[in-house]
Amino acid sequence: MSSNFKIKAICEYCRNDFIAKTTTTKYKFSSRAYKARKREQKIQACSDQRGNHKIEHGIAH
Repeated sequence: MSSNFKIKAICEYCRNDFIAKTTTTKYKFSSRAYKARKREQKIQACSDQRGNHKIEHGIAH
């Protein structure tokens, strides 16, 4: 049996109200949150790599 719930929720990404179809929906556009999360991971990985490079060679930039 299916049900047609409409739940008012607040997006964790943009903080705007939206109508969710399930109780576990966190984002209005989950792809935007996913892309932002992946972008941050890439930046962190690049930052970590550069940080390790500086330590290995003793160069402070």
